[in-house]
Amino acid sequence: MEKLARLPNFLKRFGPVHGLRLGLGVTGAGGDVTMAARPVVVPDFDGPVWLRPTRSDYSIFWQCLVQRQYDIAKFAQMAELLRRAEAIQAADGVPVIIDGGGNIGLALRSFARDFPFAQIVSVEPDADNDRVLRANAAELATGRATVVQGAVGSRSGHCRVIAHERGSAGLQTEYCDADAPGAVPAHTIDDLVAMVPGGQPWIVKLDIEGAQAEVFSGNIDWVTKTDLIVLEPDDWAFPWSGSTVNFFRALAPHRFDYLLDGELVLCFRHLEG
Repeated sequence: MEKLARLPNFLKRFGPVHGLRLGLGVTGAGGDVTMAARPVVVPDFDGPVWLRPTRSDYSIFWQCLVQRQYDIAKFAQMAELLRRAEAIQAADGVPVIIDGGGNIGLALRSFARDFPFAQIVSVEPDADNDRVLRANAAELATGRATVVQGAVGSRSGHCRVIAHERGSAGLQTEYCDADAPGAVPAHTIDDLVAMVPGGQPWIVKLDIEGAQAEVFSGNIDWVTKTDLIVLEPDDWAFPWSGSTVNFFRALAPHRFDYLLDGELVLCFRHLEG
């Protein structure tokens, strides 16, 4: 029933031939996250998209590639956003997209397709997700993407995954000791941008399962330099936690256009001064 219910969306997005193939093939309960990823040919992408046969990966495929969750070209603010990217390049800088909560790399593939001039830094704490993310990043031209197995935080240190109840697309993290089991490095946004020589923050996308409460608790100067911040709020998953309060507190002193699109809040920064 799920395949039949979603099939019209696949047909609309990919056309009758590819839509039927993908709609019947990339839907279902799937298997375990430790299983090997398989290549899936998707129109508009150079090289295959890599997926595990899991419900989580199919869900990410549905969000990113069928519903086009990160298609931001449709907004009127896009013309100005592209102009600012051109200004960065004219000053010998590199527009950087931070993909916080990279999961298996389908947001990365979408950003790479839509913005071929940008460098992408994708961060993912989970080892099983990370190996699929790297397979997807490997389909890009050399130097287009930097993959980091780690977490995004307000300060450098180490984090570990602490909750798997919501599957591999809903992993939570917390700070821990460097020698704790499963510990991975935690990086600030500034640290991640600095991984790209000449990098300047252009887009920061955060789908980090409530960790925005910590990320926006300190070291937030990058907010005043980033042209677009994309956040998936998680208060629905963590009732009364106030996980998005620090996000709005950090942005409130500055002027942004706020757009709601599906599960996302898109914040386009006004030029100040």
